[in-house]
Amino acid sequence: MTLFNIKNKKTVKHLTKTLVATAILLFAITYSSNAQLAPLNMPQSDTSWSAPQTMVLKSHWGGTQEVEITCKLIKHYGTTGKFEVQITNKGPKKLTGYVGLVMGGGWKDLNYNNLAHFNRLGANYWIRFNLELRGCLPKGRSKMTDLEKCKACMPHIGFAEVNFD
Repeated sequence: MTLFNIKNKKTVKHLTKTLVATAILLFAITYSSNAQLAPLNMPQSDTSWSAPQTMVLKSHWGGTQEVEITCKLIKHYGTTGKFEVQITNKGPKKLTGYVGLVMGGGWKDLNYNNLAHFNRLGANYWIRFNLELRGCLPKGRSKMTDLEKCKACMPHIGFAEVNFD
């Protein structure tokens, strides 16, 4: 067997092992989730915005930057709470990443079916998304308001694959 015209079998074997190990390492690095979660501040009423909350995001490469988050409940439909979420970049660099809502802080529930993508959000700029809190079916829901139903599901906001420019 000749790989790049290398005839020494030990060298080919060593190169093959090195390439496989590198491929596994790269896969593990890119596969590992960079999800960051925080409990979502809920509004006081169905028609108001929540108090701003600050969250420090970490990039995949180690830097940190602050964002400010506020939200407003739109409606609770069956098992889904729909929110309008505003994210303001409070840091000096542009932000890129994904944002979504999950119940109870399970970052594994962050999947690309219910995430919104923001790309190069500039310093002191904001963006709004309509995000869904899925699977929210609290006990005693027939006597609850939409806001109470969503509060009972303990929503968390999650950021994934955050990078700074």
